[in-house]
Amino acid sequence: MYFNQGMAALITLTTATLFKDHYKLDPGKVQVLLSIISAPWTIKIVYGWISDNIPIFGSRRKSYIIICSILQFTALMLMSLFSDTDYRLAVFLLTVTSMTGATIDVISDSLIVI
Repeated sequence: MYFNQGMAALITLTTATLFKDHYKLDPGKVQVLLSIISAPWTIKIVYGWISDNIPIFGSRRKSYIIICSILQFTALMLMSLFSDTDYRLAVFLLTVTSMTGATIDVISDSLIVI
């Protein structure tokens, strides 16, 4: 648990620096954007409910992990290629990355419990 909190703080710090230094946004706007990016972590229970009740390709967990991993990889690749022009695209892609990370976290925790 300590490692996840440390990594989250490090990612938040680098994201705040990206918005502040690269996109030249004021601190108030940066806080709003960081709240939007981290919002998918607040509804983690929904991801667990969906993965438990709606199987994809006959699997309740493995397929979600694979799909979210591919989606996260794609969002981060697009972030590295196209986010230089507009901060809105960066917010969208980082929110997708946050959502897929939260989903993978919930599903991997359920695999450990069972």
